[in-house]
Amino acid sequence: MKRTSMLLFAAAALFMVSCGGENTEETTVEEVSYTADASASTISWKGEENEQHFHVGSIKLKEGSLTMKGDELVSGSFVVDMNSINSETEGYPAEKLAYLNNHLMDTAFFFVAEHPEVKVDLNSYADGKLNATFHLLGTEITQDAPVTIEQDENGAVIKGKFGLDISSTTMPYLKEVNEETGGPALKPELQFEVNIVLKK
Repeated sequence: MKRTSMLLFAAAALFMVSCGGENTEETTVEEVSYTADASASTISWKGEENEQHFHVGSIKLKEGSLTMKGDELVSGSFVVDMNSINSETEGYPAEKLAYLNNHLMDTAFFFVAEHPEVKVDLNSYADGKLNATFHLLGTEITQDAPVTIEQDENGAVIKGKFGLDISSTTMPYLKEVNEETGGPALKPELQFEVNIVLKK
């Protein structure tokens, strides 16, 4: 009887290990691809000479895509439409805003006729920092941006605020001097706030 009980116990233990024991198989994480919803996405900008003298506005996303594997970035790129740049400085006369928009698109700033788009390549994402390469005015600017990438069953959202150092570009206005202050007419770091909406 004792021998029979031991055999039954051993059989039960073997059954539990084979059926309900630790699962050594790794769960496969699949890649998920998203397409940017340009109409639902927003990009705000701020350019300043100093804290008292600055302009703010918006610019539109043209297209983009993102591929993630869990929380890991696989690939991604976006295209910004430079012809959509718009000044929205509060209290600034409308006629001056129109002039500023044209000025931003001319050869003093972004050379939009020659460079109608800015491409952004996504390189990696870790610890809340997105490493990206911005193709601006024929120059590649690679840096980290503190943004979040949130995913759910419907899509993904990239959002955050960051500064972009454009001192390495050939933008002529960076070399301009304010005659009143003697300082630079434009700080070389532009500020951006993005809310990029993506769908599966």
